[in-house]
Amino acid sequence: MTPWHLRLLGTTLLVCAIATGAIFAGAQRARDAGIEVAETSRLVRESETVVQGEPTEVEMPEDAVVESEGSVIAMTTSEFRHQPRLEKDDRTRLEQFGWSDRVAEGCAVWVSVARQMLYLIEDNLIIWQAACSTAANGVGSEFESFKTPLGWHRVMQKVGDGAPWGQEFKSRRPTRTIWKPGDESPEDMVLTRILVLEGLEPGQNRGHNAAGVCVDSTTRGIYIHGTNGEALIGTPASHGCVRLTNDDMITAFDLIAKGTLVLITE
Repeated sequence: MTPWHLRLLGTTLLVCAIATGAIFAGAQRARDAGIEVAETSRLVRESETVVQGEPTEVEMPEDAVVESEGSVIAMTTSEFRHQPRLEKDDRTRLEQFGWSDRVAEGCAVWVSVARQMLYLIEDNLIIWQAACSTAANGVGSEFESFKTPLGWHRVMQKVGDGAPWGQEFKSRRPTRTIWKPGDESPEDMVLTRILVLEGLEPGQNRGHNAAGVCVDSTTRGIYIHGTNGEALIGTPASHGCVRLTNDDMITAFDLIAKGTLVLITE
């Protein structure tokens, strides 16, 4: 699905509509579809709330119908996702790594080791985010260090499309094991889906460093993958990979295309 982005209050048409309290006849359809169109400046759909009154960007799925009543915007759709803009400090930090030069207004992944968070970003909007788990040993690139490598990568391969939830993989191949919560298992299992990472910075996460030591992320087997250690998500606990819960891994797999750039920072 190609997301459309609606800049609320960002166009003259919408500003005029709000300023004049324009009422579109479709508002009743929003109510009929289960969206509450309130008299206040707040729209509630199920458990999600978007506060009106300042420029906001939201994803516009293909089945979306946008309607307005006074200062309230209602969107009838099977999906509704508020997309926050990156904070200024985060934009500044990403620019230190050449984000605009590499990504421009495209889509890329940022993994923050400090926050233990994975962000999917497009045009400075956070399209999707999830807690993750990077290495218990910290950051680093040397072979058998069991550390998470920093710097620019790309998704070179996607493994596990259509596999069962909890499917175990070894050497990127499915085994006969389908893990379930409560199963006794080794400490670190690669489950459900895999995004194989390729380092893009020679000497840092690609090839060998100045001392001749292998720092190649692909050779080291650095992935984004589902895990049996879901209880540890949000804390550094992996052997070098970026772990997600299995539910989040399925979502990430569906959202992140092969070739997508991935930046890992401290």
